[in-house]
Amino acid sequence: MKKGVLFLCPDTVMLIREREEKIMKKGHCGKMLLLFGAACMLMTGCGTKESSKMDTKDMTTRDAEFHTELFGENTYIFSPEDDPGQVAQTLDAIYEKQEADQFGEARYAIYFMPGEYDETIEADVGFYTQVAGLGELPTDTKLQSLQCTARWLSDDPSNHNACCNFWRGVENIELKTNTMWAVSQATFMRRVQVDGALFLHDEYGWCSGGFLADSNTDLMTDSGSQQQWLSRNCNWKAWMGANWNMVFVGTEEGKNPTGTWPVVPYTEVEKTEAMQEKPFLIYDDEEGYMVYVPKERENAIGVSWENGSEGEKIPIDQFYVAKPEKDTAETMNQALEEGKNLLLTPGIYDLEEPIAVNRPDTIVLGMGLATLRAAKGNVCLETGNVQGLILAGLLFDAGEIKSDNLLVIVHHSLYLS
Repeated sequence: MKKGVLFLCPDTVMLIREREEKIMKKGHCGKMLLLFGAACMLMTGCGTKESSKMDTKDMTTRDAEFHTELFGENTYIFSPEDDPGQVAQTLDAIYEKQEADQFGEARYAIYFMPGEYDETIEADVGFYTQVAGLGELPTDTKLQSLQCTARWLSDDPSNHNACCNFWRGVENIELKTNTMWAVSQATFMRRVQVDGALFLHDEYGWCSGGFLADSNTDLMTDSGSQQQWLSRNCNWKAWMGANWNMVFVGTEEGKNPTGTWPVVPYTEVEKTEAMQEKPFLIYDDEEGYMVYVPKERENAIGVSWENGSEGEKIPIDQFYVAKPEKDTAETMNQALEEGKNLLLTPGIYDLEEPIAVNRPDTIVLGMGLATLRAAKGNVCLETGNVQGLILAGLLFDAGEIKSDNLLVIVHHSLYLS
């Protein structure tokens, strides 16, 4: 048997931060799906609450601050019926804390129930924040505006440097206006419908790479000053921009700019030979919360949801919902041994031993960039020699004691997903 350490797949970017030493290694995954947002991302830097037992079929069981007992205080769930002013105020308060919090401890998941939201609601996405719709399709949840700007890195108001805009993401939602998504590496935008144009920069300020997948832009996508970018299974009216290298995989025919490397900095791959989109949380009035696992695709071109969606809906009661303030590797391993999948709510999990994933077809899914941090120089997560695993939405972080590995995949065959 072989031991893999880090796995760089087409939609996986892994970055490691060690306190005293930086290490990067690459490998490939066996017949196992590593879907970590844009990545499994390992860090490197440039009122009174009402409590009651949570009924997973009743999303109205929320406290005054939009939390549920099921998902805890780092997860916010909004509904179209909520007061728009209160929603906007809550979003602004989160962004004020997270805009420049590059190495902070806070993690947030912000979910919007299906429906159309008031046009005054705008979401700014800061560090360690995931914004997502809870519909089966991105068009089920319509938000007027969402953006990621780049104004925090300097006191100079003309500075729009996005080179450190890491660790954030948006998925499964429709944005009704032009959208600015000025980010760099270790970010993700996936399964998004943009009704206008998509700008991957903030007024041509510096920016260095990002990941776009399974998304449709009605007008142009403008990379602007982006140095490099990876887009997989996307559609747009036109692509504008080129610097070092723009990579297009599985784009609809005729939608990519003409020319190829080395004459122009474009690299095109006609189709995605084999892949599966990242699972995501959804809500249904009849069934309550579920995790939706998209169907695997072969020779895929364009978005997966254009003519509806194919996949499996797994009830939330088949998951152990972990919380960072109470759960350890021991409690999560016990849940895995009992046959549960894992759903990790936002926060930092300081682990003294690995989470051991030894059952085939197990899902380990993080919300809000849930972070596994090594407390004693240990591995954070290790798999057995089993098939069909899905690891997604997790961020791995080294602790103060050096770890040789943070993630170990044990496999007997190689399969590049």
